[in-house]
Amino acid sequence: MLISLILAFITFGKVPTILLGGATSAFMVRQRLGEFRYGYSYWQSGMISLWALYGSLILAILFALGKFALPESYFFAKGVVFNLIMGFCALLPLPQLEGVNIFFAARWLYAAAIALLALTALLLLTNAAWSLIVVIIGGTLIAAVYLITGSGK
Repeated sequence: MLISLILAFITFGKVPTILLGGATSAFMVRQRLGEFRYGYSYWQSGMISLWALYGSLILAILFALGKFALPESYFFAKGVVFNLIMGFCALLPLPQLEGVNIFFAARWLYAAAIALLALTALLLLTNAAWSLIVVIIGGTLIAAVYLITGSGK
């Protein structure tokens, strides 16, 4: 948060940054209960961090729905922008942020997360009804495919 504050003072508030911190996960040997030893990997840590980005995008979509229902609302308009900036800042590959876990999980996953965030931001900021529908259907399909194929247990 100190970096965000310093950057805000240096740029006189022109560059919005929201560096909140990230999710950490660790392998706990005593609580593995029936699992084969040391099955935890960078991939699992990256997927946990990617769901943090998905959470930010889901909140942006919910704010966009509110903005669509009430077009003059300042609260919903800033909520969309805030969550998109928070998702972008979370993807920075800095220590203690989600981006570094996604980066070390797989480089293609990091590139896909950046593309997903850019596409979602582009569609949500156009303020068109069809783009909101495309984002909702696309996000639901991506999450459903991962939940169906990713849970191998």
